[in-house]
Amino acid sequence: MMQSLGMKPADLRKRAARLSEVRARIAAQPTTSTPRKTMAQPGPYAFDLFGVYSFPVKDGRSINPYMSRKHFDRVTWIADGICLMLVIDRGRAFGFLPWYHAVLADSVFASPPDPTTLASTLRWHAPPITGTCNLTHFKKMELEKLGVFPLDPVRVDHFFPRRAPGTTYAVQDISIANRMRVRRATEVRRWRTPEGKVELIVYPSPPTISELFGSEAP
Repeated sequence: MMQSLGMKPADLRKRAARLSEVRARIAAQPTTSTPRKTMAQPGPYAFDLFGVYSFPVKDGRSINPYMSRKHFDRVTWIADGICLMLVIDRGRAFGFLPWYHAVLADSVFASPPDPTTLASTLRWHAPPITGTCNLTHFKKMELEKLGVFPLDPVRVDHFFPRRAPGTTYAVQDISIANRMRVRRATEVRRWRTPEGKVELIVYPSPPTISELFGSEAP
């Protein structure tokens, strides 16, 4: 039949030889695989829930934790201030991979603010940023914990609604460092309603930490 389609005997022999080679390679594949390394326990959290952290910035951007010493000279990288971040949510994808939601203050400071300013004056701006942060990146970005506050989760949900779990960020290991910078413009977020309609998320005015304690009604 193949000859009737114009194939010569020599071509048929070459094709048969190639098919035999493919069959031999497939047959030679191992029938079992070596055990893969898996996590024996959940990854540790780098941030406390409702914790405020400072980190140095230059031109509004934090230290890139992915850069090695070969490509990043910390001595010549001179920060022009510090930025502040408030962790408003955290979780573990599949019970193992940590992720975080955080909001940023929109100002750069010369030094950490005093407790009164931190709690009552600074405002934290939506939308939240999302990502992962391992302990090595925490150290490289020179993050420092300024305090942990007893925020009311209901108040947090009021000011920062429609937060989806950070599962995608955790699985793909997308660092929150990618978004840790002073914002230059308001970012728009949307969500899909249970009916399938896409709507704009409307955030209330940026709150202070004191307003997140629950002492004031929405």
